[in-house]
Amino acid sequence: MQLKTLQIVWHGKEPVLSVDFQPNSHTLVSGGQDGEVKVRSQGDAMHGCPGVRFLSSYPVNSKSVNCVRFSPTGDLLASAGDKGEVLLWRFAIAAASGIWRQVGLLRGHCDDVLDLAWAPDGSALLSGGIENNCILWDVDGRKSLKWLQDHGHYVQGVAWDPLGRYIASQLADRTARVYSVKPPPQSCAMSRHVLSGIAVGAVCLAAAAAGTAKQPLFSDDSLPTFFRRLAWSPDGAFLAAPAGVYRAAASAPATSTTHVFSRGDWSSPALSLPCLSKGALVVRFCPQLFRASQQQQQRLTASRLPYRIIMAIASIDSVVLYDMQALEPLAVLGGIHYAAVTDLAWSDDGRYLVVASRDGYCTVCSFEDGELGEPLPL
Repeated sequence: MQLKTLQIVWHGKEPVLSVDFQPNSHTLVSGGQDGEVKVRSQGDAMHGCPGVRFLSSYPVNSKSVNCVRFSPTGDLLASAGDKGEVLLWRFAIAAASGIWRQVGLLRGHCDDVLDLAWAPDGSALLSGGIENNCILWDVDGRKSLKWLQDHGHYVQGVAWDPLGRYIASQLADRTARVYSVKPPPQSCAMSRHVLSGIAVGAVCLAAAAAGTAKQPLFSDDSLPTFFRRLAWSPDGAFLAAPAGVYRAAASAPATSTTHVFSRGDWSSPALSLPCLSKGALVVRFCPQLFRASQQQQQRLTASRLPYRIIMAIASIDSVVLYDMQALEPLAVLGGIHYAAVTDLAWSDDGRYLVVASRDGYCTVCSFEDGELGEPLPL
């Protein structure tokens, strides 16, 4: 594994707020507080250390670009900013080079949009912002399909189930919401589950009906972050929500954690993975699945799956890589930034992980072939 914080001007020394890899490519896009979307290609520089090459930059009519996300096929790019606009971009061949051209504008939000999530078939887009709502968009028709207005605070993260059944949002009011979507998304028929609290410890679940005190699942808005970016595993088996808190007992101190829910079971987290410092802010699963060892297949340990899933969790000042089979950190990346981490991005092949930060820089972590395991087709 090679790790390097690249000392280049990503966004005019302004905070880098979002990063994403184009599917089936090492093209990296970033959005920042300078109001621009920038495109770079990822690769290895001299002496095997990771590096990037600048390709193009596109100013956006906004004070900042809070989120950039490629569609599942990679032919479209969505960006969201501080003025409520959601822009759609498409790659176009021009002369000897290619450029991204703006091809659509989704109007609905009137204030900052903080996060975006694509439907698995690319036909719809979910956006969430500080107006306490989410909007479900028809991408081809450039129109809104559904407004989810039952949120009680800023929507700081959204995620779309890769199997298309659920969408999820996370708020600053100590809750997350999961909606069931009847296919296709245009039907707009939904039901809701609110994740807010659980009984204290697994041993207390049986006594919950007898008045056992419940503890909140998530940190309140005193957590110093503007993003709580939750994520689905690539197979849709798990939903991981950051900014979690856990107490082993009512009088025990709170531990910062990431709660992992098994698909369809929203009664309580299946797992709670501790952070090393001041709260988890962003979760991203590696898109690549890996073959489990023979010993792991026999045990079918934590995740109960016959393959390995790698997850990256970013806190304010560190990133932890977890193996969902062993539930032990594969690596801890600490002391890499002077300000809070804002986003994470994996390349489709699992070779690169990029960490964005408010200090204006990005860290690139590269893995050698087979270092994370033997790849499996999804």
